[in-house]
Amino acid sequence: MAKGPLRIRLDRALTVRVIAIVGVVLFHALTVPLGASGVGWLASRLGGFWGDAMVLVGGVLPRVEQFVIIFFMVAGYFSYRAYQRSRLAGSRSSRRGFVKFFLWRRFWKLVPVFWVALLFSYFVSFSDPFSWDGLRKLAVNASLLKTLWPGYYFSINHAHWYVAVQWQLDLLYPLFLYMVARRSAGFAVGVAWAASLAFSFVVPQFTDAAWLRYFPVRWWAEWSLGVYLADRHLAGERVFPRAGWTMLGAAAALMLARMEGARLIEWLAIRVLLAAAFEAMLLSRSPRLAIERGLAPLGLCSYSLYLLHIPVQQLVAGGWRAVGGDFNTVPGWCVYAVVSGACAFVLARWCTEYVESRFATWGNRWWRRRRSRAGRRSVEGGGASVRVSTVQESAR
Repeated sequence: MAKGPLRIRLDRALTVRVIAIVGVVLFHALTVPLGASGVGWLASRLGGFWGDAMVLVGGVLPRVEQFVIIFFMVAGYFSYRAYQRSRLAGSRSSRRGFVKFFLWRRFWKLVPVFWVALLFSYFVSFSDPFSWDGLRKLAVNASLLKTLWPGYYFSINHAHWYVAVQWQLDLLYPLFLYMVARRSAGFAVGVAWAASLAFSFVVPQFTDAAWLRYFPVRWWAEWSLGVYLADRHLAGERVFPRAGWTMLGAAAALMLARMEGARLIEWLAIRVLLAAAFEAMLLSRSPRLAIERGLAPLGLCSYSLYLLHIPVQQLVAGGWRAVGGDFNTVPGWCVYAVVSGACAFVLARWCTEYVESRFATWGNRWWRRRRSRAGRRSVEGGGASVRVSTVQESAR
């Protein structure tokens, strides 16, 4: 007997986004003022129990900069659920029609607010924004091709690489769905993992070029892992029946892999750990905790917060230095982190409401108008055909 789709906790999906965005913002709150050694600096400054705990947790969990993996997983999960819902609902639209609608919606959801955030980052980052070099970087970033352009990968706002990669993976979605239709979801996921492994472990052996080492399909594994979870959940099956034991085993494998320098095992363990935790959250039956409800507003504006938090941190860091603030003490850094986080959150909420949501609404409205006009033309064309046939019948 076929199983029905599993019940998904969308409120817990919001919690997953909160965890990811908080990890990314905290990581950059350390690295923006203190550089790449910011995390190690905090562990050494805390010292004692808290410093040791931070080192231990860092050994058995993905590093905070790796939390961006969650965003790819969530995107793949809900993209594939949308596709399968359109098929299961007996939609009259073809697969090509779904892809057109999907890419249309994704463009209006991702890109206009990205352009606004990019301009903000640009004028914060460049002392001479109207120079030829600056304008060239702005144009390449705005095209969402900077990850494919040598020397531009981390230009202007180094967090924006995710948006370019996500959009390029969205453009690969038709190819992925073609493989699903011709073979199966499992086959398409296998191809995606093979491509990711090749660009993560094989290509770096032959080149140091960042645009090749960080080619978009490097993150196809994370995205397709979300797809595989969605496919199994719609079939009524869990991917990780014993999620707790799976996470414990993955954490142990991750710690040992880091100790031994086994990069492939570390790569696999991180993804299994995050996927098992993601599934456990989505299928949880426990009520939401008070802290989850309190942090939910962060999840609702997580995309805008991701786009805007680094330039806000840069501005607050500059202001903090101007008034004599000290980043080299834990209390000083905490003040900076709280102030910059609060400012970024306020700006992100405004941007979500007045930019991100409005452009997404306009995009949906324009799509409906196009479909409505196409439907009217079809009806009018059909009516004209009926009238011609009637005239011909009368003539006979």
